[in-house]
Amino acid sequence: MAGCGPKRAQPTTQTPVVMITFQAYMGAVPTAQKASAEKIAQEALDKFADKGGSKGIQVKYVPFVNTADNIAAILGGTGTDVVYDYNYAQYIEDKLFVPMETYIKDAGISDSIWSAGQLNVYKEGGHLYAVPAYMGTVCYAVNTSLLDSLGQAYPTSDWTSDTFVSFCQTFTGTTTSGAKRYGGMLYQWDNEIDGSRWIFNAFNGALMNADGTKSTLSAPGSLAAGEWMFQQLYWPGICTTRNINYAAAFGAGTLVMRTMGTWEILPAVTDYQDSFQWIFLPFPIFSAGRTTFSTDDFYAVNVESKHIDEAAEVALWASSSTYWNTFNMQLQLISPARVDLWDDWISVVKQAAPPLANQDLSWYADAAQKGYALAPLYYRYNDPECEAAVNAVISSLYTQSSTDVATAFASADAQVDAILEAGASAAASSTASSGSSSTSSSVK
Repeated sequence: MAGCGPKRAQPTTQTPVVMITFQAYMGAVPTAQKASAEKIAQEALDKFADKGGSKGIQVKYVPFVNTADNIAAILGGTGTDVVYDYNYAQYIEDKLFVPMETYIKDAGISDSIWSAGQLNVYKEGGHLYAVPAYMGTVCYAVNTSLLDSLGQAYPTSDWTSDTFVSFCQTFTGTTTSGAKRYGGMLYQWDNEIDGSRWIFNAFNGALMNADGTKSTLSAPGSLAAGEWMFQQLYWPGICTTRNINYAAAFGAGTLVMRTMGTWEILPAVTDYQDSFQWIFLPFPIFSAGRTTFSTDDFYAVNVESKHIDEAAEVALWASSSTYWNTFNMQLQLISPARVDLWDDWISVVKQAAPPLANQDLSWYADAAQKGYALAPLYYRYNDPECEAAVNAVISSLYTQSSTDVATAFASADAQVDAILEAGASAAASSTASSGSSSTSSSVK
């Protein structure tokens, strides 16, 4: 959906009550305890004024539903003041968020408290439209019990793209029960581009240019990434994707290593218990260095909010305050938005999951603190259409109905560029016909 966005609601003089959507990741909280957890969340929000927020602002908790309902609520005038989600592109094209950079400056907050690899996703046209809600990074978990049984050495943290391929080759085979065993997996679906930015950047390539207005799959680095994925891993059948039930396959020994995000660690400890041992390793070192996947979960201010200034204060507090970051760590084991709190998160996780006490979880923090954890990028116009075009090409390569990476990627570029050009033209036409949108006096 493209356009100039809705008119912004004017501020009122009533006592500010700021509604904030809370994270959907309650996976660490058993279903029977969720009501209690939500009550605890509201109690924590009630402490806003006592924990660095302004007195006189009430903050009310609203459970996350889904992106479509969130957008419909904003457009209908009933959306929360502070929006939480993880599908950024679907909001920004309709200009549903308020720029945040002036609020950040006035609050004396430095951008350096957040990971650049995540923050850059929210930037457009010189403005920053959101701040991190939390940052989830991804590492590899390797089944060392299986390697021990096969008499094989463990991979080490300095492994490379070549080492990764060799590992997958060595351990792909057949189990004693006759099932196929994959040596490894990539953090990517077989029919979706989502989550694969790290692969392209690892080879000095990219899915798109910096502002999301042009597809760049035909660039040399992007082609190198595609050839590595398909010619060395997928087509030989030594590596799989997230399309399989990788948690079950890892537990059953039909997958020797799996990706594991910070949000998956505690459930994994519960699922696998003491059935086998594993170690955590960072993603391999590629020609462009080390990259991995990161979430892009965010807080943003609803442009229709009647309390925009207050909502911006709450959003920044939720993203940057030690109190709220720590609260989320303790309630949900959610990794922090702030890069300086990762050691605290590691400590919380190890206390909550004693089997991880001797595990090296520092690679999760390393990816965030050094900025090589990359959140998904979004096409500037008609993102769902662009992604669908690329996904069709990825799927055709994965199933080998297409067997030429360069030709397939060129086709994707042509399709995406046409969609982007049409979207840019429509946006320009809409702006010219409607004029500049009105701006609330409280929007900085």
